Amino acid sequence: MAAPSATNANAVVPNKIGSPVGKDEFDPTRPVLNLAGRPGVPMDLARAALFLVSDDSDFIVATALFVDGGCTAIMPGNA
Repeated sequence: MAAPSATNANAVVPNKIGSPVGKDEFDPTRPVLNLAGRPGVPMDLARAALFLVSDDSDFIVATALFVDGGCTAIMPGNA
């Protein structure tokens, strides 16, 4: 069944981007547990969104793109 229009409904799911909720700044000494080994920055999220609005993602439909440095992959139960 084809989509009724040319709209691709996708989502970007951020995690570990910028400072923790309720904090104005990110503490660089705070450990970050993800596969990338570094905290995410707003540009990481912006690049993912830019990809989804580009022609390069024209065959990606109804997908949640996790932008979390691999944090979801190492969560218990995701093996």
